[in-house]
Amino acid sequence: MGDSSPWQLVVMHLGKSWTVALDRPGAYRIGRADECEVRIEEGRVSRLHAVLTAAGAGGVSITDRNSQNGTTLVAPPSGAGRAAERRLEPGEEVRVPAGAMIHVGSAVLMVTEAIGAAVADAHRLPGLVVRDPAMGRLHDLIDRVAASELPILFRGEGGVGKEVLARRLHEASPRAGGRFVSVKCASLDADSLEAELFGEAPASGVSPRPGLFEVAAGGTLYLEEVGELPGPLQARLVRALEERQFTPRGGGEVRAVDVRLVASTHRKLDEEVAAGRFRRDLYFRLSGVAVDVPPLRARVAEIEPLARHFLDQAAARSRRPPPTIGADARDAILRYSWPGNVRELCNVIERALILCAGDELEAEHLGLRASGALPLPMSPRAPTLVDED
Repeated sequence: MGDSSPWQLVVMHLGKSWTVALDRPGAYRIGRADECEVRIEEGRVSRLHAVLTAAGAGGVSITDRNSQNGTTLVAPPSGAGRAAERRLEPGEEVRVPAGAMIHVGSAVLMVTEAIGAAVADAHRLPGLVVRDPAMGRLHDLIDRVAASELPILFRGEGGVGKEVLARRLHEASPRAGGRFVSVKCASLDADSLEAELFGEAPASGVSPRPGLFEVAAGGTLYLEEVGELPGPLQARLVRALEERQFTPRGGGEVRAVDVRLVASTHRKLDEEVAAGRFRRDLYFRLSGVAVDVPPLRARVAEIEPLARHFLDQAAARSRRPPPTIGADARDAILRYSWPGNVRELCNVIERALILCAGDELEAEHLGLRASGALPLPMSPRAPTLVDED
């Protein structure tokens, strides 16, 4: 990474998060003193606790400045391995890899690549939270391909937000004035899905029914979990895309295809093609641009901001002030592996709000399974300092 791509520091503390741009080489003081560039108001944090040093392309390092309660660095896990925790010796300087967690008192700090201005603008769109560099690059790619008619294939685990990205693509495209129509390919049998997509011709006692290709004309048709399409329907979809026209199920007049096609899958479609379960020609027609969406556990810097966003939304619907996220709840949220990704986080937060009767969300309200915890050991709670010279 060059000097044109500076670093940033995401700070998460007591239910709040903020970003400090490391946009100049040099030292950034961490502590509770007023003159610190990264100020953390907490008794367990020394007045000058640690110093973060940004060196442009040389990366970022941290030095503990003889703090009373210490500084702990938790490196991100590599592959299936466990995260490595290290408590810094006083005066010791250690390089901080991107994505590592720095524990200072109950605050968690994370160094990531800075997100550009275009992505920061995208973050201001309603309901959109972008804190992770990989997601920043993904949104930048969406902005660049939105104006084209290229079909887009979003790949990633269930619940990572593929439909949200598909809607964002639609809203940024020239077809934004048309409809965004979504169909869940895994939820219907072959006959029902064919009728849903292509419509049905009039029959005895049955009125004609338009299909989603007609309903979405002039807009975007989103095929969720397209890897679940049955073989015969894959063939019919290929013909419709090749000929740019189709007839309803059961016959009738020919209809034109006038949609931007966007699809998603949790499957590795190239492997499905090699195994003969998915048509190669359909795969190529769907993946004009293939976009891999990372799971939430790989976007740790976004977990707390997303939780805060969902909490604010749920509280507004319940017509109550949103509670703060307590330190233990925040730790639980950050340590959980989120196998259900953003969808699971949203559901957990909405349920927690119902269980929370006070003004602070606690870990017990979340109900997260211990078996789902990430291997990110936290430092033991240190005693609170009354004051410090």
